[in-house]
Amino acid sequence: MKTQNLTIPARAVMPDTLQVPLQDRWERYLTAAKAARVQPVRHPEMLKVLQRVWASSEFVAEACIRAPDVFAGLVNSGDLLIATPADEYRR
Repeated sequence: MKTQNLTIPARAVMPDTLQVPLQDRWERYLTAAKAARVQPVRHPEMLKVLQRVWASSEFVAEACIRAPDVFAGLVNSGDLLIATPADEYRR
């Protein structure tokens, strides 16, 4: 059952064994975002990244589902889509 009209990008290169859990996680995220009154991710580049990460990491997907407001803050900051130099974390 689709909770909203938003869809994740085409997953043609992803094996079926990853597509099913990804779709489930996406639908659960949409439900959680709606309950938290948070706008779901719509940025095309973020959706591409999200697809790969959530298909590979149940931990990350579950964290985003549990706290869609925190995830929205990270997405809206733009920090998730920029490359950070390795020495930046040493400061």
